[in-house]
Amino acid sequence: MWVAHLNRLPTRSRIARWSPQASPLCCLCNSFEKTRDHLLISYDYSSAIWSPVLARLGYYHNILSWAEFMSWIRVSSSRCPSTLRQLVAQATVYHLWKQQQRPPQHHLYLSPFRVQAHRQGDPQRHLS
Repeated sequence: MWVAHLNRLPTRSRIARWSPQASPLCCLCNSFEKTRDHLLISYDYSSAIWSPVLARLGYYHNILSWAEFMSWIRVSSSRCPSTLRQLVAQATVYHLWKQQQRPPQHHLYLSPFRVQAHRQGDPQRHLS
């Protein structure tokens, strides 16, 4: 998570700065630059994962940028403490990074519905 926060992930956008012949476009959608924000927040697969995760934590808006994401993590409420938000955020970012770093021939993602089905119980019960 700290590598993502410092924007040091080896995304195509960053690699293109070091190697001019490399394409900065996302290899999954070929529409946008593959940046941290695109990869972990705005890409269709990422959005489909984040929507139910955020809804489960009582946040019913789309997060559009990394800055907004970090602000959401830091805010605490009685329904969803900051520690729980951090834990869920780290697990989700890890999952998204792991899924999107598979070799291109293996881009068979778990559907967002299957990811939700793998979650067992309420994450707040683990913090009690």
